[in-house]
Formats: sequence, C-alpha cells, structure tokens
Amino acid sequence: MNISNISNFRQLANFLRCDDNFLEAHLLGNYQIWDQRQIETLPENWDNTSIIKKLYLRKKGKVSNSYREVYSVRTDTLNDILKGLSTFLKESHQPSTAVHGYVQGMNIRTNAEAHLAKRYLLSVDISNFFESITMDMVEKALLQVGFSRFSAQNLSKIVTINNFLPPGFSTSPIISNLVLKNVDEELIKLCDKDCIYTRYADDLYFSSNIMLPQLEDITAIVSDSGFTLNSQKTKYMPRGGKQYVTGLTVFDHIRPRVTKKIKRNMRLELHYLLKYGLRGHTLRKLNYSIAQYEADINIKLQVEAEIKTIHNRITGWLRFMNSVERPTAQKFIAQYNKISL
Repeated sequence: MNISNISNFRQLANFLRCDDNFLEAHLLGNYQIWDQRQIETLPENWDNTSIIKKLYLRKKGKVSNSYREVYSVRTDTLNDILKGLSTFLKESHQPSTAVHGYVQGMNIRTNAEAHLAKRYLLSVDISNFFESITMDMVEKALLQVGFSRFSAQNLSKIVTINNFLPPGFSTSPIISNLVLKNVDEELIKLCDKDCIYTRYADDLYFSSNIMLPQLEDITAIVSDSGFTLNSQKTKYMPRGGKQYVTGLTVFDHIRPRVTKKIKRNMRLELHYLLKYGLRGHTLRKLNYSIAQYEADINIKLQVEAEIKTIHNRITGWLRFMNSVERPTAQKFIAQYNKISL
C-alpha cells in the first residue's frame, strides 16, 4: 500500500495489519495507563482495553530517589502495531551518516571512532529528549517521509502519550531520529568540512583540529526545532585532558578505548574472584560464612542469586569491552575462565 494514499481507518488498519475497530477505539482514547506507583492491580476490561504500564527505573549514578519514567505496552495488538510500524520506518528511512543511535550497524563505538585524537571536542545534551518530542513534531516528521495527512495525524496519536513520545515504545527511537533529521542536517552544515558532528540519541558531539562551532549557534539550531540543551552537561574537552565520547575515551588515534575506571574495577573484581572463587567471593561480599551458607536454605538461595547477578554483570561488561577493545577484553576473559565456583 502506498502510504501517501491512506485516507481512512480501514486503509490505515490494513497498513498496520490490525482490526479497524480496535484501531479506531484506541484513537478515541480506549486505553489506560497503569502507573506502577499508584495502581497495584490491573485495570478492569483487560481484554477490551489497551494497557500501557508506566514504570520507574532508577537512574545509574544518581541519588536513590532519582528515576527515569518508561512506558511498557502490555496489550499484544497495540504492541504488534508499534513493532510493525517501527520495522517499516527502519526499512524505509535512511538516517544521516551523523546518527549513530538506534541505527543498525551503528553503536557507541562507531560514534566514538568519528572523534579520535582531535584537538578540540565538545559534547552537548538535549534536555528531556523523548518528552520534548510532541505529537505535532511527530506528525510533521511522518509527513516528510511520505505519509498522507490522514495517516500522519493518526499515527502520531498512536505513538505518543499525553502529547509526548514515550520512552519504552518500540517506535520511539526511530521516530526520534525522524524528528531530529532537520536538526542533524543543519548541524552538519554548521560544521562544514573543518568539524565533525555526530549524534547518539540525545547526546551531540563536535570535534575538530581547527575550530569548533560556537555554542550559541548550536543552541539556536536546536532551539528552533523545539528542543533545549542541558547547560549542566555541556563539556569542552581539549586535547591533553580527558576526552570522552559516549562513555569511551578517544585520545588514541587508532581506536576508542574503555575507560581506565572500568578496567581498574574489572581487574580488582577478577583478583578477588581468582583468589576466593565465585562462591567464596560472594560469601565475603554478603558477610556470610560457609557454615551459614550450608545450614540456612534462605542464605543459600540469596548467595546463589547473587552469584548469578555477579556472573551476568561481569559477562555483560566483558562482552561490551570485547566489542570496543578486543585485545584487553580477551585477557580479562581468559582470567575469568580460570575462576572456579
């Protein structure tokens, strides 16, 4: 179906591969948001209403009461609609080469590789990224990629909640890239040939061996599109000091590297694991003796759960390190393979 010709609910439902009665009901507001903090049980009419769960995930490195709001779709039909639309947009939309977030084959490593060994480096952050993307912004972006006015208006309602793009929806990442397309193009023009610009989600990076663009010009371009920069996260990183791009160091001209802090923490934990074994290290961490572990089933279950957590965390970090800095990661992996239970 030609997306530019969609003009009624039946055609839109066919495009989304869903029942047109469900689609029309959802667009009329037949859905409920299940707030994790306010509602302990599922709302009534579970079978007839789209349920969207609002979750609160604790932010890393922040104070204990700082959380990030995420929305999880709990109704299969709506979930299938969003996944199908996300797949279509990914296959039909070609993002700028400056975009490294939510793009197949791109990641934090490829983003960092663009800024290796530069004399000047600047990073800026868009405040409340997803929450700043409105229904009107989404509609405009969908029109620009070829959707009809009817489909763009209604799709923008499906992929937003309370007039913003919800973190957690499978459509939100690709749609955010569609919305930011004009910003990316303007910033590429601003940088010209003397400066490199890349974006990973809400993180914008600029590097040069000659001259960086003025922060005021960057701010103006971002503001003209309805976004605000977080001034507290703006960082100038000249050569000779610490230079980070999406969490990786870029001082080396060959490849991005995992930070010294991560490597130091990995070496320390592997040292104790090699010395005491996985269970022994866990017992020391939880302050239990082997006698307590063998005598109390509850303690045993707690220790075994923590062992699994430690294993998953370390193997996760090792996979990450292996994708960025393989030689170093392989040494750590060899050490971890020697660790006994």
